[in-house]
Amino acid sequence: MAKMVHRLADGDTPSDVPPGGELTTPEAIELGEYRLILSDLRASLWALGFIQKGWDGISLPTEVHEALFRDAVVQFVACFDTPGQASLSSEAVFGADADDERNFRYIRGMRDSYAAHRFGPQRQSFILISLIEQGFGIGEYKVTFSMPALESLPKYEHVVGLAIAAAEAREAELLREVSAQVTALGPEGIAKLSPPKVRSPKPEEHRMSRKTFRAGGPPGRGRRGQWERKP
Repeated sequence: MAKMVHRLADGDTPSDVPPGGELTTPEAIELGEYRLILSDLRASLWALGFIQKGWDGISLPTEVHEALFRDAVVQFVACFDTPGQASLSSEAVFGADADDERNFRYIRGMRDSYAAHRFGPQRQSFILISLIEQGFGIGEYKVTFSMPALESLPKYEHVVGLAIAAAEAREAELLREVSAQVTALGPEGIAKLSPPKVRSPKPEEHRMSRKTFRAGGPPGRGRRGQWERKP
C-alpha cells in the first residue's frame, strides 16, 4: 500500500481509511511498526538518490540537498534507537562487516551532533573583528560540514540498503505469523474485528506514545509505547 501523508486539522479523521477490521495482536502491532520503519528507510534511500541524480535535469539549491540529507540521516538512524518499541539492531545488521559498522557509527554521530541535537563541530560559526577607518567591523564566517561529497553517498546508500533488507526479513516473518492468526480466526472471527480508530492527534497528544494515544489514554503517560513481545 502506498505511503499516505495527510494534512488534517487536529483531531480529524481521514476520509480514505479502507474497509476492514483491525487485528491488534502483538505480532500485528509489530508488523505495523516494521512497515513504518520500512517507510522511513525507503524515504531515506530515496533522498540520498535524489541528491545524486536530481530531478529532470533541474539543478536544485544547496539548501535543498542539505535538507534532504539531514532528513535522510534522521529517518535512518531513528530506526535503530527506539527503546521499548520495534527497532533494528545495529549489531545484528552491521556487526558482520567492520566497514559497515564504522559507517553506521559515523552516520549516527552525525545525526546526534548535527542533524538532531545540533551540538559539536559539524556546525561552526566564527565572529571576526576587523579594523576599518571608522574603528572596527564585526563579521562572521559560518560553515557546516554535514553534506558529504557526492562520490561518497553510495556508501551511505549501501548502509541504508542493508537496513532495508533486515527490516524486510523481519516484516516477512511477522506477516507469516499474522497470516496464520487470521487463518485461525476464520470468516466469523474476521467479521467481528472492529474498524481502526484513525484520527490525527490534538496538540496535547503530540508527545503521547502511539500505544497510549490509540488506547485513548490521558496525556503525559510517556512518550514511548511498549507492547508485549514474544520471548
